Amino acid sequence: MVGCKRNNLFLAFLCTFLFHSVGLFACSLAAHEWKLVFHTKLQTGGPLFPFSEADLLLKGEYNPVKVILWVTPGIGNTTTCLAALFTPFYQSILASLKLDSHIATGLPNTLSPNRHKNFPWITSLLWLPISNGAQISDLQKYLSSTDYIVVGSDNYTFRIALFTDTNSNNMCYQLVIMQEGRIRAVQPSPAKPSANETSAIAYASLIFYGNPLNFDILSFSLHPIAGARSFFIQNEELVTKLIAEHKLFARISTEQDPNSYNIPELPQ
Repeated sequence: MVGCKRNNLFLAFLCTFLFHSVGLFACSLAAHEWKLVFHTKLQTGGPLFPFSEADLLLKGEYNPVKVILWVTPGIGNTTTCLAALFTPFYQSILASLKLDSHIATGLPNTLSPNRHKNFPWITSLLWLPISNGAQISDLQKYLSSTDYIVVGSDNYTFRIALFTDTNSNNMCYQLVIMQEGRIRAVQPSPAKPSANETSAIAYASLIFYGNPLNFDILSFSLHPIAGARSFFIQNEELVTKLIAEHKLFARISTEQDPNSYNIPELPQ
């Protein structure tokens, strides 16, 4: 329960930060040459932040339902808290935002920035964590086949990586927190039955200048938001100032390169 409370505090802070952060998205003005300085990887019983699970429903492949039956080996620790408290709150926040000012447009497989507004039923969904098929059978006594979608999450790993930018004399850093796993989703509705499996990759990226104890934030982004990486902080004024002071390396080309929105490659 202590771990559950800590994760809820972290998620509450993240949601509040996302909701109140303002900033207009634009291309990065600086060119970075990232070098890995720290990396750790560990297995988790389930997703610590279910951005991928929440984003799965925005692809338009499912009819409206009332309940998500979430099968995950993380039952009993963090997943119970995440499913019950975080996901509906997170969906409601995204539905209230003007995401077109944050999402990196022009990238492949990007959904409409305001996709959430087309699926109002998602914000009122009940995410019900379960641990096995027997529980699904029990719940089917009270639910019709059009009331629910079964979502399974497994094979999750959690990574933390820190990169330094050699173009800035190692004074610019990028912190990446990534989660990888697998999602399976089944909708038994006779009108629109479906079964899908997809990889679940979600991450938060923080780019800052200075030492880790005294720094200025250059950008903060999350993935996936409506199928893409979304920037909720882009401090162009500071980046421009650092470039003028020759503390950051200016991007030579002003073209919008989709690859420039990728995070650095993490080791396997």
